[in-house]
Amino acid sequence: MGFRSDLKFGQKYEEIAIEELNNEGYQLVEKAPNKYFPDYDFIMSKNDINIKYEVKADKQAIKYGNFAIETESSGKASGLALTTAEYYIYYLINEDNTHIKYIIPVVILKQMIVDELYHRLIKRVYGTSKKLYLFKLELIEQYKVKQCDDEPEKKKVKKAD
Repeated sequence: MGFRSDLKFGQKYEEIAIEELNNEGYQLVEKAPNKYFPDYDFIMSKNDINIKYEVKADKQAIKYGNFAIETESSGKASGLALTTAEYYIYYLINEDNTHIKYIIPVVILKQMIVDELYHRLIKRVYGTSKKLYLFKLELIEQYKVKQCDDEPEKKKVKKAD
């Protein structure tokens, strides 16, 4: 996938995250300005408390057992290094269009890098200068929220007899 298709894919999961949080009683306060690298994706509110979220969707994590956190792109700080979000909502996408959702405090992700809990540091992706930290999925198991169907309208419902 190219940058634009990756962006569109990510935006789909931003909308899914907003809908799921709305269903839990949160209200959308603001979406990030329409730019390519905002420092958060949206702000939700519940009980008069505003919370900033960053959303990531990963098609490779389940296959390889890792999740990636970006901190640099083309020699400039990006991703976790720039975010002002309090939480990352990280979706692991299965081949069958289901996903597993994690809600991880940003402070935990940053501390995992400081503590060198990553098992690999990647500095180049698809010919582009990047800095990605790879972590084993078991490190975030406690932040797993749920596994669900990505496109429920495609599920067939059996009629009662």
